[in-house]
Amino acid sequence: TRYLQPSAAKLKAKGIDSVRSRVANLREFNSSITVDGVKNAMAAAFLEEYGGRGERIDLCAMFDEGTFQPLLEKYSSRDWVYGRSPDFDLNVERRFEWGNMELGFSVLEGRVARCQVYSDGMNGELIAGLGKCLEGTPLDGSALGEALRKTFSKEIPLEVEDTASWIETEWGRLV
Repeated sequence: TRYLQPSAAKLKAKGIDSVRSRVANLREFNSSITVDGVKNAMAAAFLEEYGGRGERIDLCAMFDEGTFQPLLEKYSSRDWVYGRSPDFDLNVERRFEWGNMELGFSVLEGRVARCQVYSDGMNGELIAGLGKCLEGTPLDGSALGEALRKTFSKEIPLEVEDTASWIETEWGRLV
């Protein structure tokens, strides 16, 4: 499928089962589910999350008016789907048991000016926040590992410990 495209490293490590593990037939959870029921539930959840009121859009009319194609191009563009991704001075990537981790560093005067983190790990919120805690840190393996650990005062999550250890032990080979 076009939406479940794991990295080559993940496929090599986990095989096709890692993709299947994220896919389920909704009838397994609700035997009376219908397409209209899913549509209505999604619309209700959207309105609850973002507020406002919903209105139905006639896609056929949009085709006739010529307004659909520009919207399709805009909302299927890489910039809109993933956000603008600037060029980084340094990109490093590693496969862990819990998922793939990629760090993109923008560097200014030997310090991390910006760090963008990409991962297919399940703890997405935690992982997405790791980049911020590295900003301003010297571009040095020990300093980066320490900055990651310092963010968590008590128990350090596995993803953070793995990333910190990887950076500390392999930094010389990464840069």
